[in-house]
Amino acid sequence: KFEVESIDLTDNHIQAIDSSICTDIDCDPLLCRPGTYNSEGRKTPELPCEECEENEYYGSLLCAVSRTPRPTIKPATPPTPSSLANEREILETFYDDCGGPRWSRSDNWKDKTVSICDWFG
Repeated sequence: KFEVESIDLTDNHIQAIDSSICTDIDCDPLLCRPGTYNSEGRKTPELPCEECEENEYYGSLLCAVSRTPRPTIKPATPPTPSSLANEREILETFYDDCGGPRWSRSDNWKDKTVSICDWFG
């Protein structure tokens, strides 16, 4: 016998599970059923499987066949020069507070000649 939580089969395009595996248990703790998903690919006490008609596989981590998350916010408006300056300050503070100099990758961070869009790490 095995512990369901010890097996990770998520996001593998599984189309069927033998009925003998799920006779005594709800299969969602093993894999969210087709038509559902969550970020873990299986139900946990804190995270139920959510509806997503487009999903055809067990254990989906994202909603939709395209494998991209459903948009939850409106597209951003183009930044203005003043908002970019504010974002630069916020990102520089984030970098400093999170130990940026010790990151394994911190390309271009805080370089005044480089757009924040080209910072990496």
